[in-house]
Amino acid sequence: MTALKLLETVSVDEYLEGEKASPVKHEYVDGRVFALAGATDAHNRIAGNIFAQLWDAATQRGCRIYMSDMKLRVLGKWFYYPDVMAVCDETDDDVYIKENPCFVVEVLSRSTAATDRREKVDAYLSLPTLQAYILVDSQMRRVEAFSRTPEGWLEASWQGQGEVPFACLDTSLSLEHIYRGLNLPDYAEPLG
Repeated sequence: MTALKLLETVSVDEYLEGEKASPVKHEYVDGRVFALAGATDAHNRIAGNIFAQLWDAATQRGCRIYMSDMKLRVLGKWFYYPDVMAVCDETDDDVYIKENPCFVVEVLSRSTAATDRREKVDAYLSLPTLQAYILVDSQMRRVEAFSRTPEGWLEASWQGQGEVPFACLDTSLSLEHIYRGLNLPDYAEPLG
């Protein structure tokens, strides 16, 4: 006979209270809590390069830019920790949670690529303030982006070289800047 186990869920309030005291970050999706693993050197350096390169552009436009320790609430009931995001909405002033980013960046790893490409695409593209969702491969020089246009979402990708637009900051980053200090191939088997 097969043993069945009922999945335990927690409320949003229980999750948020637990996160304040937890030494480990957790994402929250439909009542389920998922612990986040540490990131690789390449993952951290890529996120840091993006953050550092966009800091001035964000500040000049009156926006705030965050790295992986700021929670993003999606659809009121999902919480993620994006690798990099910018918020230009002055009313988005909660000290622990943001809801109105103009862009979100996720750096792909073997363990997160499938979630970043499926679950998070649907979640992030539902945000009315979002102008771009950018996925950055940590194994090769490849970036994918979903950008909002008047006609809907446009998908684009760059491999090896190119300029990735961050329209809400009126700037772009070259793959050279994104992958600065890393010796990654232009082509490899894509993650996820």
